[in-house]
Amino acid sequence: DSDSVLLLTQSKRAAAELSERVAAQLVGTDALASQEPVIRTVHSYAYSLLCRINAADGAPPPKLMTGAEKDVIYRELLEAIADTDSAAGINYWPEWLQPALTTVGFARTLRDFISRANERGISAEDLIHMGEDHKQPTWVAVGRFALDYEQTMLLRARTGADGSEAVSPALDAAELIGRVLEGL
Repeated sequence: DSDSVLLLTQSKRAAAELSERVAAQLVGTDALASQEPVIRTVHSYAYSLLCRINAADGAPPPKLMTGAEKDVIYRELLEAIADTDSAAGINYWPEWLQPALTTVGFARTLRDFISRANERGISAEDLIHMGEDHKQPTWVAVGRFALDYEQTMLLRARTGADGSEAVSPALDAAELIGRVLEGL
């Protein structure tokens, strides 16, 4: 039956085009009277699965954030780290990277690196251990930053909650896929 078929695409535009093509094929057939197949992007389907997983666990539905929103948070955290490092004399990042911490490009590259690690199931702790094992201080710093980011997002999700209402931290596309895989 067409209503038991799931078609996954790479983009909203591809989903719309595929939906039109399927509808055109069904015109004049008895299948048009039944439900059309579900056509979604991978991320849309992942979101619907995570909503179901969360509901089954009694958790609130996930919140989504764009890459641009995440870049802003990364830049805020990186600026705070740069300020704290210089004031306290702490070398959180390798010295050669410290001048780049407050640049837009560094925040974007860092977000991309952490997202690719998340997609591959590499946690912040894994990055720290891998950096220590392979003598890569940059990986250690990225792992520490990822832990700081996770804690910040948990705190932001709790801000304003009076304790009676469960809230969930916002997720980007890579984190969404990772959470679904964990939930399954």
